[in-house]
Amino acid sequence: MLRITPVFEVPNAPPVSLGNATKFFTTIAFQLSQVSSDVKHYICEAVKKHPDIAQQALRYQWKRLVFGPLAMLKAGSTPLLLVLVVDALDECNGDQDVKQILQLLAEAKTLKTDQLQIFLSSRPETPIRLDFRNMSRNLHRDLILNNVPRAIVDNAIVGSLAFNESTTQRRLHNLHSVLKVSDGQEYPIRLLHPSFRDFLLNNERCCNQNFWVNVVHQRWN
Repeated sequence: MLRITPVFEVPNAPPVSLGNATKFFTTIAFQLSQVSSDVKHYICEAVKKHPDIAQQALRYQWKRLVFGPLAMLKAGSTPLLLVLVVDALDECNGDQDVKQILQLLAEAKTLKTDQLQIFLSSRPETPIRLDFRNMSRNLHRDLILNNVPRAIVDNAIVGSLAFNESTTQRRLHNLHSVLKVSDGQEYPIRLLHPSFRDFLLNNERCCNQNFWVNVVHQRWN
């Protein structure tokens, strides 16, 4: 399975800017090349023919680095299900880039291969909601997290952490200095102060490097 790690940064993140879309499709192409030798061959051929492709427009990159190589795959040539996971699309700088990314990803529906799926997450920003509303309904399925029963979300989180309930409660108990954890399960866990997150991500505010979180490093690893 191919998974794309988050590519868009939060505001004030450290040096390398991931908040623009210039490296979006080249990132997908690189990760595709890691899971399929056939796709890697087609991508390398495209780069040889177009050595400046990383500086070209998004549509140009999509067609030659992603859509084209996948279109040339023969049915069943790879045993893997390719799942493109695009997290936090709303953090991409520029509504036009977001609009174009959605339009281009929608073209994947025309690929003959049935081994590609796309999972995209975003806050419900107005431009993104409008872009999805303008798409044909057979191109996407919507899931609003707030409408998912709380028990399902909690079980999914605990399951993904591989902790049982008692272990989870014990570990949360050690975080009472920064988290507001209720005694019951009917209330959400919250940060004591919204600025705590910014404190951890900003190396100018977080004086102790043992606590500073390098968001760029974490996202690429």
